[in-house]
Amino acid sequence: MKRAVWAIGGNSLLSLEGSGGKSLKPTIEGIVYLIKQGYDLVITHGNGPQVGNLFLAFEEVDIPLNLDEADAYTQGFMGYLIQRELIG
Repeated sequence: MKRAVWAIGGNSLLSLEGSGGKSLKPTIEGIVYLIKQGYDLVITHGNGPQVGNLFLAFEEVDIPLNLDEADAYTQGFMGYLIQRELIG
């Protein structure tokens, strides 16, 4: 089986925040195409801008947030949006 890694940049995901994942459709179409071509695919995404934005939001309401908590929150959210689009 052919293997590939599909990396989605964190900055490209910024437009997803608050959009319900709507701008992920073209990316997901590319992923589905590769899967249909027989690739064993690993999907990964950047997370820096999302973590930074989350820290700023928590700072505004004066709630402490650890880096590992912020990573878990944003990774889970992005993973959910990707999975939801893949399932359709």
